[in-house]
Amino acid sequence: MDEKILKGEKTIEIVTLEAEVGELEDKIAPGRGYNHNETMVRDRYDSGHRSNHIEETTMNSKIGTLMASIAIVLTCMFCLEQPAVAQTISVKATDVDVCAGGPICAGTVTQGGILNGTSVTVFSPAVTPTPDPDTLSFSFDWTVTTVQGQLKASFVNLFNVITGVTTCMGSIDPNNSTGRFAGASGVLFMNGTAINNSPFTVKLDVTGKINLDNQARSRFKQNGE
Repeated sequence: MDEKILKGEKTIEIVTLEAEVGELEDKIAPGRGYNHNETMVRDRYDSGHRSNHIEETTMNSKIGTLMASIAIVLTCMFCLEQPAVAQTISVKATDVDVCAGGPICAGTVTQGGILNGTSVTVFSPAVTPTPDPDTLSFSFDWTVTTVQGQLKASFVNLFNVITGVTTCMGSIDPNNSTGRFAGASGVLFMNGTAINNSPFTVKLDVTGKINLDNQARSRFKQNGE
């Protein structure tokens, strides 16, 4: 009997000890068990964090939209304030030059749109030989007078004295061209052949591009030239 009582007292002591150890562990490491206050604080933090994230995302989106709108407005204003500087037109015309004697030839330009008019070709006195003994190189200035002004260009030419075939390339003179062609630039090409010896006549196909200065074009219209 006494032995059973003793064992029972030891069992009670062990149970009591285990209970005390459990309480101590909860105090030392409350995270292992359920902590109502800690859970509420964590939930509030998570909720506030999500709310701040949503507000930040919304604000960034509004700022991005505003910056994009400002960029579009500034681009449009720049385009409105900057008129087109040049208008490029393609050239395709026919020039028939008659050389009665001397370094000057007179011609007529047709099928050329704004280039239709009369032409004057002034050859330089210097003639340069080429590796081909039948082909000579020389330069000339070409002026076309039209109802919209004068176009001036300087050319370098190759001419075969046997076949009468000629080809040349020229640059438009922006400073000496007038009217609608004032300030114009570009490159022109001429290719053709002699069609008559007396008087010496050459038929040329004129091609290339002319970059018209729109400011000069506006002045031309205002002056009624």
